[in-house]
Amino acid sequence: HLFHETLFGSVGDDCKLMIWDTRSSNYTKPSHVVEAHAAEVNCLSFNPFSEYILATGSADKV
Repeated sequence: HLFHETLFGSVGDDCKLMIWDTRSSNYTKPSHVVEAHAAEVNCLSFNPFSEYILATGSADKV
């Protein structure tokens, strides 16, 4: 994340978006989990101009 160095995101075949915080004492679990799509999530991009906006892309075409 361009605004927060300790945050990163992951997406995958489980249709979820996960946000991770490396400052967390429980670094083996994501800080946030979102059921983002109805099919696998293929990509994630944080907005370089706004710290609270991100986009995901999925095979469900939503």
